[in-house]
Amino acid sequence: MTKTTLLSIVASLIGLFPAGSQPFQNLGFESAVISGSGGVVDWNAAMPGWTGRIGASDPPLLHYNDQCLSPCTSIAIVDRAGFTWGNLLLGTYSVILTAGFDLGNRYESSIAQTGLIPSDSQSIRFLGHFNGAQSPIISVAGQAVPLYALNQTANFTVYGADVAAFAGQTAELRFTVATDYDTVLRGGGSQFMLDGILFSANPVPEPSVVLLLLLGGGILALRLNPKLIKAARRRD
Repeated sequence: MTKTTLLSIVASLIGLFPAGSQPFQNLGFESAVISGSGGVVDWNAAMPGWTGRIGASDPPLLHYNDQCLSPCTSIAIVDRAGFTWGNLLLGTYSVILTAGFDLGNRYESSIAQTGLIPSDSQSIRFLGHFNGAQSPIISVAGQAVPLYALNQTANFTVYGADVAAFAGQTAELRFTVATDYDTVLRGGGSQFMLDGILFSANPVPEPSVVLLLLLGGGILALRLNPKLIKAARRRD
């Protein structure tokens, strides 16, 4: 390797990662180091790169393959299917944010990481499985960004959000779920399983395009399944 080539590589790396910044890490939660089969585990070993918050408590306890029988405010990392969260989304580990009953009246849970958003980023995309009344919140640099469902499968939804305005900046990325006292009294809450986070150079489609794609999928399903057509006709 010539000196000129080496200098070019160094210059390229400096452009990608300016001084004092570092890229996001462990976006698929696969860097976890966990022993045992369940219970409370060490946050730093199981969630390297990430911080967590339950209400105003930072850092919170991290549960491993362990969830409440009814929604309770917590953060968990799981490596197997469970009766309250279903199947894993991708790889070995997925993370679950839950907002619900809490003795300290804490009705919000979140995880966050600060890093350099790649300069060519147009969107952030991830896999999620959500159940609750209040939609999950994705924020970048403290600003909530609109969240779109780009595709759906039986096991998860592919979500996307526009982050073009933050490209090339070092910023905090935060995922939050929340509920409220009245919902908890009715036995409800919010649970959000997520995995496979990545920054993409592709923009998030316009909402009208996403709607057309989803409608197109529904029309295709009707064409392929005559039973659905008969059911729709009976409802009419």
